Amino acid sequence: MLDDGISRSEISNGDYEYYSFEHDNQNVRFNLAAGKRGTQESHLEKVSILNAKDLKDVSFACYQNSNNVFTALAYKFDESSKVLTLSPKTNTKVNEIISVHYGKPGDSNVCEGF
Repeated sequence: MLDDGISRSEISNGDYEYYSFEHDNQNVRFNLAAGKRGTQESHLEKVSILNAKDLKDVSFACYQNSNNVFTALAYKFDESSKVLTLSPKTNTKVNEIISVHYGKPGDSNVCEGF
């Protein structure tokens, strides 16, 4: 649960956000599992994909919002830890993100133009 110190009444009223994340096919989906989208002010710092040795050649990344607008993300592969890190280039609220997409040269690029 993304928690910034909400009260019991906020929990009772559903004024919180609880997300589940699904990762497959170069896509990370942010699924609101409980609560109400838009009630918290938490910002996304990064998405880290572990054991990602096959992702060292990632050449694009972006997130999709609820209006189907795609915004570029910064991406960095750490060779020593085999971790791919995707980060917003600007302050981005978690509740604005529907999904994150990334890929390598030759992959279908839904982020094109960013």
